[in-house]
Amino acid sequence: MKYNVIDVDASSLQEKYKIGLLSAKLLKASHLDDEEVSELFANDTTLTTSKADCIQKCCKRLLQARDNNEKVMIAGDYDADGICSTTIMKMTLMKLKIEHGYYIPDRMKEGYGLSAHTVELAHQKGYSLIITVDNGVKAHAAIQKANELGVDIIITDHHQIDGEIKTPYVVHPNYMESEYCYLSGAGVALQIARNLIGDNDIQTAFACVAAIADVMPLWKETRRIVKRGLTVLKQG
Repeated sequence: MKYNVIDVDASSLQEKYKIGLLSAKLLKASHLDDEEVSELFANDTTLTTSKADCIQKCCKRLLQARDNNEKVMIAGDYDADGICSTTIMKMTLMKLKIEHGYYIPDRMKEGYGLSAHTVELAHQKGYSLIITVDNGVKAHAAIQKANELGVDIIITDHHQIDGEIKTPYVVHPNYMESEYCYLSGAGVALQIARNLIGDNDIQTAFACVAAIADVMPLWKETRRIVKRGLTVLKQG
């Protein structure tokens, strides 16, 4: 077997970032652009807040629910991202003093995502607004049932969108600034929380755990969430 050995000139990276030659060569060979390499070595943990229209619309509807004394149900998921997303949203609604409950489907009996049956149960219990976290973009039957019953539904999710989502309230990285393209479900929930109640280290820690558990790419805002979240967790 023959090997072609290619010499990589990484002296500029070695000098700029004060790293060893092997590390510099690995970076050079990874084909990262200058911005990505700089991000790897950045120590900035200052989080940003999306002002995307989809988030503003969601926040406006939640504040309307508060003002109208509506009951809001959080529809979560059973994995780490789903549990962390549910927790972030619950903390937010508690802070806003919105009457709310939450529902996590049974993994074995109900499977993933919001079901039409769950929407019916929520309606029977007096919920007029449902907000999903880490799920919902494929819950077409549930959304249809909510529309039939007159229950408003806010979809917050980060999974691949499959078909038209028939609700005016959809919060998804696709509809946000490019800085937020790698958010987990909890990362999306965190952006809603930051718009409504501001910065919160505990919520950031939950979003950090979710991003790691969901194996999200550690770039842009998600990288800062994880860096800051790990610092918070280390401090206890």
